This record gives sequence, C-alpha cells and structure tokens, in this order.
Amino acid sequence: MATTQGMPTTYDNAGVTTDTSRFDSAYVVSLDGMLKVAEMVLSLIVFITAVVDGRFGSDGGAWVEFTSMSALVFIFIMYMLYLFKVVYKIPGSVPRYLIEFIFFAVYTLFYFISGIVAAAWAHNDAAVGACAFFCFATMILFGADTYFHFNVWRSNTADTSTANPPMPNTGPATVTAPGANAADPAPAPVTAAYPPAVGTTTTVEMKAQY
Repeated sequence: MATTQGMPTTYDNAGVTTDTSRFDSAYVVSLDGMLKVAEMVLSLIVFITAVVDGRFGSDGGAWVEFTSMSALVFIFIMYMLYLFKVVYKIPGSVPRYLIEFIFFAVYTLFYFISGIVAAAWAHNDAAVGACAFFCFATMILFGADTYFHFNVWRSNTADTSTANPPMPNTGPATVTAPGANAADPAPAPVTAAYPPAVGTTTTVEMKAQY
C-alpha cells in the first residue's frame, strides 16, 4: 500500500482507490494540489508577459505562448481530475504515474527552452525579461513535480512487484537413481514433470543394486 501526499492513500492491487466520496477537500491543501495551483498561476503570468509585445510573438514568443498555455490547460484538467477523484477510477493497468512523470519532465524542458528564448529577447522589452524570469520560476516548480512524480511511480512499481512475485520454475526435472557414483555405469535419467499435475501419479522405476 502506497501513501503519498496529494495522491490516493488507499487503493487495492489494481490501483483503484476504495474511497467513495466525490470531492477530495484534502487535495486542495496538499503539496501536490498547491504545486499545481502555483504552476497554473505562473503559467498564466508567463503567457500574459509573452503577449505584451507583439514583436516577440513572431520572434520566438510563439513557442513561449504555446508552452505556457498548453501547460495551463493540462495542469487545470489534471487538477480537476484529482480534486473530484476521477483519476482514481482509471484502471490499474494504465501506467498513470509513469505518464504524469513523463509529462512533468517534458514540460520542465519546455519551460527551460522558453526561458532561454525569452531571455535572449529581453533586451528589447522589460516585459519579456519578466517573462524569462517567470519561465525559469515555473521550470523549478515543474522540476519539483517531476521529482515527486518519479518517486510515486517508483514506489508504485515496487508495490506492484511485491504484490505479484515471479512464479517458481516448473520446468522438467531430471531424477537420478540414488547410490550411483562415477564408477557405476551412467544410469539413464528419468524425466518427470515437477511438480506433478493435480490428479495424476508419476512413477519412477529404478533398479535396485545389491
């Protein structure tokens, strides 16, 4: 059973939470919830400062606008899914934690590139300079979220491995008559199914030596 702030605290082996309430009020004040709110606010600020100067839009600003607005939309959707516990109804076969980890890792890189683009153009407009600052600030938040989601994904993977241990080897085994040594003629190996199937009897015939 895995426990993570802002994540489901009780779920079965399929990864489905057993809590039946529809609204997770604790998520609002959880670390994961507050991080997402901060990411949405900073993404909106990045978008506003990127569109102040129209010249920046045709000189690299379009990338910054795309990164900030797409991040805002995706984070808002993710926040709502967690807030109303819709995300916990996703089947356990879907690698949700891995998908979230990859998403945050990719947008951390996107905001890093956006910050460089805005900083390179900042000498033309102070608003773009502010945009660069907020790009790097948002990148730090996304980087922190990437780290937290990586830990959640790794913990969930470890729990799944523990709950489903590998099956023992049930291949054919070779049985050699006892008492045989290097001086005796090599006994013919007898192959028997191990373990025997239910409802069947395995008979091993061995010739006694006196």
